Amino acid sequence: MKIYLVFLCVVVCRLADGGRAPFITPCQESDLECLKNSAQNAIPILAAGIPDFKIASMDPMHMEQVKTSQAGLEMDFRNTSVTGLKNCKVLNLK
Repeated sequence: MKIYLVFLCVVVCRLADGGRAPFITPCQESDLECLKNSAQNAIPILAAGIPDFKIASMDPMHMEQVKTSQAGLEMDFRNTSVTGLKNCKVLNLK
């Protein structure tokens, strides 16, 4: 899931860069609280999709395979849907 959040960050930066994303609050690079709030506010909008920017809905996100290994437990899910992106909470930014 981290890969998709990185992707969202890249999309947000690209949209904000051109000044065409009104849901992005401009922040100083050093103002982490502003950046965190701006990212949090953008998540449900990006998750729903933005047809004008050719961004498809990402909630639910249909995935051919999700494979993970944690604490000795191997998991492999195929042809699955992941839901809840619109409800995720930004805990930290770097």
